[in-house]
Amino acid sequence: MALTVAWMLTAIASLASELVAVAAMVLNRMLIDPHDAQKLPPLARVLPGWFLFCALATGLLCLALTPAVWKVRREKPPRSVMLFAIGAGFLPIATLFVIRA
Repeated sequence: MALTVAWMLTAIASLASELVAVAAMVLNRMLIDPHDAQKLPPLARVLPGWFLFCALATGLLCLALTPAVWKVRREKPPRSVMLFAIGAGFLPIATLFVIRA
């Protein structure tokens, strides 16, 4: 049971961190011209990357816990919950590839 709780917490933390990171990136781009990025306060420059790192770390942990939860539980989680967790785990990876491309 504790493994399932940890798994769901990592999925929700990953998704929440991802949403904050994307929102911070969008706000930074809307408020400041990309050529004047030095005019941003230091916290505004660091915040999107920090939250994306947190989303990536918790997302990878969520993906690592998914097979363990599937194997350990007697009653398997619903398909929709599994898809949510896998999607929440892969979303930061996809965002990182989109940003770097």
